[in-house]
Amino acid sequence: MKITRSDIKKWIKEYMDMRNKNGKEKYSYGARIKYLSVLKGIFHYAVHEIEVLEKSPTDRLSVPVKDSVAQSNKTKYFTLKELTTLLTFMKKYRHQRYSDYQLYYVLIYFLSESGLRISEALALRWSDIKGNKITVERQTRRNDNNQLVLTTLKNSSSYRTITLNDEVLKTLKKFKLKQNEMILKEQSFYKNKDDIIFQNYLGNYLTPSTVRESIQKYCKLAGVDYMELTALGILTLYFY
Repeated sequence: MKITRSDIKKWIKEYMDMRNKNGKEKYSYGARIKYLSVLKGIFHYAVHEIEVLEKSPTDRLSVPVKDSVAQSNKTKYFTLKELTTLLTFMKKYRHQRYSDYQLYYVLIYFLSESGLRISEALALRWSDIKGNKITVERQTRRNDNNQLVLTTLKNSSSYRTITLNDEVLKTLKKFKLKQNEMILKEQSFYKNKDDIIFQNYLGNYLTPSTVRESIQKYCKLAGVDYMELTALGILTLYFY
C-alpha cells in the first residue's frame, strides 16, 4: 500500500541502468517489461480481487526505451479475400481423428473478430463469457523449463472486457455444444480441468507455437500466404 508510482519508476530506471561486468545492459528491455508485468498483475489483484487499493500505481506505466531502433519491416496481414479463403477452407476441413470438432476454424475465426493475441485466446475459459462480453485477464506462455503456464498480462491496459458480435457468440455456443458432446460421447476425448474454450481432444492447452505451425500448414493447403496470427486482429469480418 505504501508503494508509489515514483517508487516504481525509480525501480525500473535502476534496472535499466544496471550493467554487467562487460559494461553492457544487465537486463534486457524484454526482461524489464516482464518484471513490470508481474508488478501490474499484483496491483491488479490488489485492486480488483481483494480490493485493498482503489487504484493501481502501475496504470499506464511503461518501460522507457533508451535507444529505440526503428523497425524497417512493414506489418503483414491478411487481406479480406485471403482471410475469407482461409476461413472457408477451415470450415470445410475435417480432421481424421474428430472430424466434427472444428477447433482451429473456431480459433482463427475468433482471433480475426476479437483482435486478441494467440496467448490470450488460448487462456480463455467459458466462464469468461458473460452475455455478449468476454473478459481477458490471463495468457499462456512457456516457463524456463519449457512448461506451459498461465501468467498475468503484459500491462494493465491488457486487462479488458470486449464485446462479441452475434455471429461470434453463435459460433462459440455451437462449438461449446460440440465440445461437451465429444467429452460425453468419446472415451478418448477429455475435459480440460480449467474449462478452457480452445482445448484439444486430450483436454490440454494449445501452445502459441503449435497454433502457428498448424495455421502455417492450413494456409499452404488453402493456397494462402502465411501471415503471423497477430495480424488477424487487424480485420473485423461480418460475412458469416
